[in-house]
Amino acid sequence: MNSTWPALVNGAILSVLLAAALGLALRLTPRRVLNAATRYIVWWIALGITLGLPAVFLNIRAFHSAATPPFRVLELAPQPGNAPPRQPGTGVVHLAPGLRIPVEIPSGVWMRWLLAAWIVTTALLLLRLLLSHLAVCRAVARASELPWRRLAGAGRRTIRFARSDDVAVPVATGPFRPSILIPTALFDALHGDDLDQIGLHEAAHLARRDDYALLVERVVEALFSLHPVVRWMARQIDLEREIACDDLVVEATGQPRRYADCLTRMVALCGSVRGSLAVAHASGNRSHFSQRVELLLDRARDTRSRVAAVRLTGFAAMLMAVTCILARMPGLLALAEPQKETTVTFKTKLAIAAVTAAVAAQPAIPAPAAPQAQVQAQAQPGRLLVLFFDGSLTPDGFGRASGAAGKFVQSQLKPDDKAAIMSGMSGSVKVMQDFTDDKNLLLRTIQQAGAGQDSAISEAVTPDSAAAQVNIQLSTLETLAHMLTTFPEKKVLIYFSEGIGAAPSATRAQLQAAIDAAVRANMAIYPVDVRAIVANPPH
Repeated sequence: MNSTWPALVNGAILSVLLAAALGLALRLTPRRVLNAATRYIVWWIALGITLGLPAVFLNIRAFHSAATPPFRVLELAPQPGNAPPRQPGTGVVHLAPGLRIPVEIPSGVWMRWLLAAWIVTTALLLLRLLLSHLAVCRAVARASELPWRRLAGAGRRTIRFARSDDVAVPVATGPFRPSILIPTALFDALHGDDLDQIGLHEAAHLARRDDYALLVERVVEALFSLHPVVRWMARQIDLEREIACDDLVVEATGQPRRYADCLTRMVALCGSVRGSLAVAHASGNRSHFSQRVELLLDRARDTRSRVAAVRLTGFAAMLMAVTCILARMPGLLALAEPQKETTVTFKTKLAIAAVTAAVAAQPAIPAPAAPQAQVQAQAQPGRLLVLFFDGSLTPDGFGRASGAAGKFVQSQLKPDDKAAIMSGMSGSVKVMQDFTDDKNLLLRTIQQAGAGQDSAISEAVTPDSAAAQVNIQLSTLETLAHMLTTFPEKKVLIYFSEGIGAAPSATRAQLQAAIDAAVRANMAIYPVDVRAIVANPPH
C-alpha cells in the first residue's frame, strides 16, 4: 500500500496536466472542425489514460526514505581537449539547497483513515447507483406503453415508448429493457411534434449504446470517487453525449431552432428536478443546458452525427504523445518510510556481496580467487560501471586509488561495458568523464584527475568527528544513487576511499537512506579501502 498511494497521487497530478492540455486543445479547436460525437470518444480515451497513469509509478522508485537529503549541485568537469563534445543538456545543473523531489509526506495512521473514507464513499456511491437503477426498473414496469410515430434514430434496438408517473424528466433506460419514459405531465403541456423530438433525443441515446457507456462511467466515478479529474472528465463526456444526441435530432428533423424551443419549454416544465443517475435524459445537466441551446443555434458548427475517424486518430496520437511525455516525469510526491532502529554498520550492510576490485588488480597483493570471480561476474558485458573517488582521499591515497583504477580499466573492462569517472566532495558529485567504452579516454581522465587532485579534491571539508565523516560519505553515495536512477541498467559502483567507519547511532537514518537509494537505483556498491593497496614504486 505504501507504493500504491504515491502512484495514485502522482498519477492524479499528471492527469491534471493531461486534462488541462486536452481541454485547451479542444477549446481551441472549433466545433465546425470537430463534432460532438468525435469529442465524446476523445474524452473517453483521455479518461482511460487517466485511469492507467498510476501504473507508471507502481515500482520501487516511486517513494523515498524519510531521510533522503536535499540534492546538491551537480558539477560536470571540463572534458579533455581531444574528448568528444558533450551532448546538449548535460551541462551544469543547479538545484537549490534544501530542495527535495519528490516532496515527502510522512506515512502514518492517516493512510488507514483515508483508505477507509475511500471505501465508504465508493460503497455509498455504488449503493446509490444500484438504488437508482432499481427505481428506474420499477418505473419501467409500471409505465403505460404507447405507440410512437417517429422511430428514426432508434437504430436496430427494439424500444418501448411509454408514459410514466414515476419520472420527472424524459429518460432513456437500459440496457436490459430499452425504454423511453415520458412524464405524464408533459403529454398535457407539449404538442405532438415536441414529444416526437424529445423521443428522438432519447432514442438517439439508445441507438448510440449510451445506456451501456453510462453504466460504465458511473461505476468508474464511484470507484475513483476521490479522483477529481475523473469526475471532471465524466462531466465533459456527459456534455458531449447530450450534444451528439441533439445533433441526431437535428439531422432527422432539419429544424434546430424549433428543437431548441422544445428543449427550453421542456426544461421550464420540468423545473429543477434532477434526473436519475442510472439513465440518460433529455434535460441533461442544468449547467450544460444553456451551452447546448447556444450550439443548436450555431449554424457554423459541424452537426454530423458520425465520428470523424481521421481527426479522432490525430487527437488520439496527440494524447498518446502527451502521455509518453508525462510518463517520463519524476514523481512529485512520495511517502516517507518511518525510521527503523538498526545496529548494522555501513560496512556490514553494503559489503555483503562486496569485493575489493582494485586490490585484485594489484600484483603485490593478489586477491583471493572467490572475490576475483565475483568481480568478473559483476563486470558482465553491457553493464555500467562507475569508478568513484572519495573526496577525502589524501594525495597518497588518491595515487593508490588512481593506479588501481587504471589497472582495473585495462584488465577488467569488457568491450561492451561502459564506465564513468566521478569524485565526491561533501555530498556533491563531480562527473569527470561520462559513460564511455573508450579505455584510452578513461585512462587519460584518471591521470588528469590525479594531476588536479591537490586543487580539486583536497578542497573537501574536513569533518570534526568520525560521525560527520561517515555522514558525508553516505550523503555522497546517496546523491550519486539519485543521479544514476535514470539509467535502467544494472550499475556497479567501485568506491575508492581510505576506509569507511562504522555508522554510529546518529547516522543510522543516513545509512538507511543511502541503502534505499542504492536499491532504487539498481546499483551494487563495492567499497575499496586504498590503504590496503601497495603503492607503485617510483620509476
